[in-house]
Amino acid sequence: MVQLPVLIVGAGPTGLTLAIILLKYGVPIRLIERNTYFHGGARGTALQPRTLEILARLGVIDDVLKMATPPYLIAVHGSKGKEVIRTVKWAEESASISYSDLASISQAEFEAILRKHIEKFRGVIETGMELVGVEQTEAKVTAHVKQTRSGTREIIECECLVAADGASGETREFLGIQFLDERQELDRIFTANVHVHGIDRQHWHQWGDAASALFFLKPLNPSPLFQIQAFGPSLPEQLPTDTQGIQELFNSISGTDEITIENASWISTWRAHVRMVERFRKGRVFLAGDSAHCHPPAGGQGMNTAIQDAFNIGWKMAYVYKRIADHTFLDTYEIERAPVVAEMLNLTKELNSQAWKSSTGRQLPRLDSRGTETVLPRIK
Repeated sequence: MVQLPVLIVGAGPTGLTLAIILLKYGVPIRLIERNTYFHGGARGTALQPRTLEILARLGVIDDVLKMATPPYLIAVHGSKGKEVIRTVKWAEESASISYSDLASISQAEFEAILRKHIEKFRGVIETGMELVGVEQTEAKVTAHVKQTRSGTREIIECECLVAADGASGETREFLGIQFLDERQELDRIFTANVHVHGIDRQHWHQWGDAASALFFLKPLNPSPLFQIQAFGPSLPEQLPTDTQGIQELFNSISGTDEITIENASWISTWRAHVRMVERFRKGRVFLAGDSAHCHPPAGGQGMNTAIQDAFNIGWKMAYVYKRIADHTFLDTYEIERAPVVAEMLNLTKELNSQAWKSSTGRQLPRLDSRGTETVLPRIK
């Protein structure tokens, strides 16, 4: 049996980015996803400058920027509804070579763009394929996979496996890798995709106060799509499950009934976790993205850190496949990524704490300052 070079488990932003990198350099892969559908929620919406540099190297950036919106000023509204009492920038300016600020895009739209680029490389996403077990030796990984529709099982032998199956994925459990003991479970965050009328699309809009209840409206493409984020200790115990309930919650916090919310297409209430695994690999199996670390929403770093994981391990796996480097080169993945992720978690945890304590409209420090661009090594 010919061994597959790389098996990727999970077709979210991490797995999709990794697939593009490897396919771009001619590395044979299989990309499996346990779900039979692709998520439609906006979820993570911020692509930071460092991530945009990576997407440019992968040839994805033009399609992303066509759909993205810029980081508009935050319009902080007073108690009279539409009245704007001040505007602030979302964050400090950042020195950058190519991209000076973030781009906002629905995660569903972003993933759809990545899937189209995988198709350009004749890549295939195998949906309804669940990893149910992993064994490995010094020479190979044996993955046990089940088709969720039929129950048919398959054994895939590969040189490396990358787990990009998220915080709830089972690969980490198969490996016996634990999240570190420190774990912070944050207060509830309510989010939804909605259509909004009666407010401009050239600002991010904010009502209330995080110390009690805050309601945030962020315009996304295509119009009239907005993402809602609401949080704070004064939110009702039972949060809305439909458009009417969202409208009532908004009216109660904003103090106005002049703004109309319609067509809620994705509604979720969740608690962010702050945690990180004790190690990023075991043998020939690597953890990346949410399977290795979970971030609070402040700073918009979760999806970005995951994409940067994929970038780091991806080009190194291509080097190994092309025999430019031996397998020990992959040791540098954990060496490089673990301290970066740990530092980012500490920073975003502090930012999140500040956000929950303070009133609205305070400028946040930039978390991705640097003086050089990301360079993707040339591989022939």
